[in-house]
Amino acid sequence: MRDAILITGPTASGKSALAVRLAAEHPLSDAYAAAEEIWAPVYRSKDAQEGPAAFREKRRPVWQGR
Repeated sequence: MRDAILITGPTASGKSALAVRLAAEHPLSDAYAAAEEIWAPVYRSKDAQEGPAAFREKRRPVWQGR
């Protein structure tokens, strides 16, 4: 499990933890709505572009945390 976290960019890892906490503490419909707002900037981040680029180029990703 730890290796999986290390492979994931820091931006996504932090937001994942927040989304899990929301799902545990709020009704699921509210958690989903909040998760959409949380994830929107992640989808547009440099890390979101780096992951697929590294995969295509068969190299380890270089995460920038942004």
